[in-house]
Amino acid sequence: MDHCFQVGIGKVDITPEADGYIAGSLYPRKTSLIKDPLFSKAMVISSGNVKVAIVSLDIISLFAEDVLKVKSEIEQSTGIAKANIVLCASHTHSGPYTDFVAVQLGASYLEKNHVHSEIVQQHLLYMNRLREAIVQSVIKANDNLEDCKLGVSNSEVEGLSHNRRLLKENNDCWNSWLLPLEERAKWPAEGPMDTKLFVMAAVKADGKVKALLYNYALHANNNPTEGSVSADYPGKVEQEVTGVLGAEVMTFYVAGACGNINPIVSSDDVGTRIGQEIIRSVAKLDFNADTVIKVESVEIDLPLRQMNEFQEEEIARKWPDGVDYFLSSYQLLKAKNIPSYKASLTGIRLGEIALITCPVELFVELGLYIKRKSPFAHTAIVTLTNGCLGYVPTLQAFEHGGYETFGSLYSFLTPHAGNEIVNHSLSILRNLNDVHGNVGL
Repeated sequence: MDHCFQVGIGKVDITPEADGYIAGSLYPRKTSLIKDPLFSKAMVISSGNVKVAIVSLDIISLFAEDVLKVKSEIEQSTGIAKANIVLCASHTHSGPYTDFVAVQLGASYLEKNHVHSEIVQQHLLYMNRLREAIVQSVIKANDNLEDCKLGVSNSEVEGLSHNRRLLKENNDCWNSWLLPLEERAKWPAEGPMDTKLFVMAAVKADGKVKALLYNYALHANNNPTEGSVSADYPGKVEQEVTGVLGAEVMTFYVAGACGNINPIVSSDDVGTRIGQEIIRSVAKLDFNADTVIKVESVEIDLPLRQMNEFQEEEIARKWPDGVDYFLSSYQLLKAKNIPSYKASLTGIRLGEIALITCPVELFVELGLYIKRKSPFAHTAIVTLTNGCLGYVPTLQAFEHGGYETFGSLYSFLTPHAGNEIVNHSLSILRNLNDVHGNVGL
């Protein structure tokens, strides 16, 4: 085939033991039900002497220490440069604990309630297994490279989401789930949504689809089977796509800028709608005219924001059941006494397609701005990648308050972090657009 990349895919099961705890709420939830399996899915893309590895993980997050360990092992096993590897968490709220600090908070809660807790031991055992599974999924992908064209499609999928930050009197922000159901429609949303669905397909010489990577700005937190292990809507997307295109087709979800975007229907409904649109997208792919690959990774310092006291009044008023949790989280954050955090940003150019990644829960306004200013017609903003540094709201959001601004282990960066990430992301994209020919490590 003309204008070909080489693409390989690999998948390893990362479903936790049935008798364990799942993350995604303030406090641990005990589970014994597996609604659907979780996977580490790897796609290796090669052209000339450059390879990149994109890994989609059915987990809530992956932290910097684990990222570094996994990348080093992948580089040793495959020769793919660490800078050319991106590990992308789906942010499912129905998966195992992958954050040791959250485990500490969960264990503390369980002990306070006189419940015997094995949550720490379960976490450590699972993380050993998870890291090995990620490495093995990339090795598998690297071992089955074959010629493929890369095509891309952008479409709209509406009616699935809402901006979860609602403005009451005096621009006082309340998150939608903290308001009575009858009151939620009364107040305007603070910001927009992003209903664009980005789909990238690897198509083999015989015209069959090998893999589909998709990007959508929506929290994976509406599993209808409460208390079960689930990949959330990406799991349903895979069922929908493979039911039509065949079980051998692998789907890769990479999370869009969804820090303030929640679903308004169940994950099964979201997955069905997105899966159907992905299938339609296959018939209207815009195929790359060249096979250039370029990767640029930068590390930036993002300072801790000033938090001189715990925001007890606002939290008690808006989320009274969470006061103890947020206080414990705030105290742990202050005890760490880290003045700034390293944020890894990676841009990947694949012909006329660009992916730009960041290790945060980015607000949708910031993602939309990057896409508008990108020099590429097809740009995916991929969040919760190569680490997790909590929420990055807009400056306006800090003025209005709300959950995502509560000073804690999930919201601790300077209010200017969003602007820093936007500016560096756009600089990376411009650099990727300026260079022709394969460049990388």
